[in-house]
Amino acid sequence: MTESFATELDLPAPIEEVFRHLTDPAAMIRWMGQHATLQPVPGGVFEIDINGVPVRGRYLEIDPPRRVLVSWGVAGNAGMPPGATEVEFTLTPTPAGTRLRLVHRGLSAGQEEIHAAGWQHFLARLMIFHAEQNVDAPLSLSSAMGLPALAQATADDTAAPKAVAPPFWAGLKFFNVYGPNEYHKARMASVMTTSRSFIRAARADRTWRNSTERTTVAG
Repeated sequence: MTESFATELDLPAPIEEVFRHLTDPAAMIRWMGQHATLQPVPGGVFEIDINGVPVRGRYLEIDPPRRVLVSWGVAGNAGMPPGATEVEFTLTPTPAGTRLRLVHRGLSAGQEEIHAAGWQHFLARLMIFHAEQNVDAPLSLSSAMGLPALAQATADDTAAPKAVAPPFWAGLKFFNVYGPNEYHKARMASVMTTSRSFIRAARADRTWRNSTERTTVAG
């Protein structure tokens, strides 16, 4: 029996921009991987190199800008060969931006917790990128580090998700598969520090400008 998991998060970006980060190579590697070859049409190539790990698949279904379904596997990995699993991204507009729902299906026993940790890592990077681009968005970087809607792995992904956090050892296993653990920990710490500073500085500047404008008008 295969398993699946689902997660959701709200991004402070319009749906078209979030969709672009699932279909444009330059946008994709802002949050996942170092190189991507993407052909966003049914049957088109979906290839991402993540720290030397060759993720290989195809775009199976695409409905711009609301839905993307791809096959997902790793070249040379007998436990998850190319095309062995599927990842579905569903985008829904919200008043503040876009809600992204991700479902990863077809995982064998033991893989769901590893990939739950992995998706938490990469979706946090996507959240941080869009937060940097939108300084008017609520400052919620803590939720990016621990996505609250990580759903418990289940054989039936239509079941109501149960919020859980992937165990620490699952994160270690994920980084053993997709990249060095210490490297990612250091990179994530750097990204978080830079993002917090960037957003707070931008907001301080905006507050100062608004205050100056009010003073000028009052004078």
